Amino acid sequence: MKGQIEMKQELFFGNWLSAATDEKLEIHEQSWLLAEDGKIKSLGKEKPQVAESVRVHNFGDKLLIPPFSDLHLHAVQAMNCGLGLDLTLLDWLKTYTYPEESRFADPAYAEAVFRRVIHELWKFGSLNSIIFSSLHKEATLLLMKLLQEAGLRAYVGKVNMDRLSPDYLHESAEESLAATREWLEESRAYGALVKPIITPRFAPSCTDQLLEGLGLIVEDYDLPLQSHLNETPEEVALVHELFPRAQNYLEVYEHFGLLPRGKTVMAHCIYNSREEEAFLLEKQITIAHCPSSNMNIASGISRIRDYMKEGFLIGLGSDISGGESLSMQQVIKDALKSSALLSRKRKLTVPPLSLNEIFYLATRGGRAFFPESGGFEEGLSCDFLVIDDEVDKLPRQFSLEERLHRFLYYASPDEITTRVLAAVILPEPQL
Repeated sequence: MKGQIEMKQELFFGNWLSAATDEKLEIHEQSWLLAEDGKIKSLGKEKPQVAESVRVHNFGDKLLIPPFSDLHLHAVQAMNCGLGLDLTLLDWLKTYTYPEESRFADPAYAEAVFRRVIHELWKFGSLNSIIFSSLHKEATLLLMKLLQEAGLRAYVGKVNMDRLSPDYLHESAEESLAATREWLEESRAYGALVKPIITPRFAPSCTDQLLEGLGLIVEDYDLPLQSHLNETPEEVALVHELFPRAQNYLEVYEHFGLLPRGKTVMAHCIYNSREEEAFLLEKQITIAHCPSSNMNIASGISRIRDYMKEGFLIGLGSDISGGESLSMQQVIKDALKSSALLSRKRKLTVPPLSLNEIFYLATRGGRAFFPESGGFEEGLSCDFLVIDDEVDKLPRQFSLEERLHRFLYYASPDEITTRVLAAVILPEPQL
């Protein structure tokens, strides 16, 4: 018909597994998924009637799962993974982190590192991510450009900090705010996949002047925000010292308008007060649980089981280089282990998280930021990973759920053979 818009369709076949809720694993064995213009149209046993020109992708008996969402990582710390993890947080920042981040004033160095980070996000199946860059405007713009070219979905933030940082990694409040506004205007060129997010490093690293200015930027541009909250007792004590009028750590951000409702992600959240917990719920703030980092730096263990029961928004973060790897499989394992340890410490009065629940956190936990991804319902983006676990070569059979568990906890990420975002197969990014 004249004037009719033609839909672009793709047809995919395989075993589809997703966590519809934190209590329910949905399995569609040997089923067909029809995508139209990058979104899911249908999923079922019956093969849809489509035109002969529609491409068919038959993945046979392979597992097809949603991509992972990494809600907290520092792209500029990738070269430091494994270094200084015998130090406490504040000493680690001074000794290793700040010197490394200063290198991102060099565009060539920044590009070399960012290409590695993007390749690993692709390799490990983290097609959605929320990322800290450095305080350098040009490096942050470069990271956004490279992510867009790779076809990955992300939020990227230029770091703001004008206090407790060395001279070689420092901006005044005026410089930081001006550079942030320039970055926001220039970042408009990088399309819909990669978006800006306001990023005060953490409250102690920012003066009142800088925090106030960032609050105005959040309001002016209607932007989301990421930062850190209650990671270690020493950090919490420092906040009380620097902001004596605030009742707690979270109130510092709220005072300056830095907690946009439903659009804030806070990493760690281990030492929350009851007042802070109530406010996290009220403001619909997403907690980025970073178990690998928390164990490496001996920060502590967050009460994720309690928070899930109470309806908090929670996802997982690799938090490199506090975490040692961008592999979400590693983060999933560490989340399971730390939850089991906390349960034992509490004399098993609170059960540990199950692997299915952690799978939910790893794929749906970022739903406030990536609502289009994480499952296989009609209308969502057609995003998935293809897992070839070569189960036919094993001496016994496993159920589809058991195969998923083996992949999450035991398998090499090399079993991810294909990565799909909005029905497009993503090629391997250039290193």
